[in-house]
Amino acid sequence: MSAETQTCSARFSSRAAADRAVEHLIQQLAIDPTEVDIHPIGAFNSAGETASGGDAEPSVREDSPLEGALLVTVSGGDPVKVLRVLHDAGGEEQINL
Repeated sequence: MSAETQTCSARFSSRAAADRAVEHLIQQLAIDPTEVDIHPIGAFNSAGETASGGDAEPSVREDSPLEGALLVTVSGGDPVKVLRVLHDAGGEEQINL
């Protein structure tokens, strides 16, 4: 009998928060990086909704692609632990499919 893989996702408003979540998933839960996906929610390339890192003040970049939120999707690991890491890193609207 094979275990069914659950997919967990969370919405992030900045690329830095999404990257932090992925880093924690890999380091804390030993999630295989190939089981993690970051992509924009919507049709356009995006670095999130809010400036962060090099795009943030004091030198806010005018060309930063802030076209919408990002979705981090994880297709491995313990769903309870994955959702906790996504939440702790700033993920919103966690989804467990």
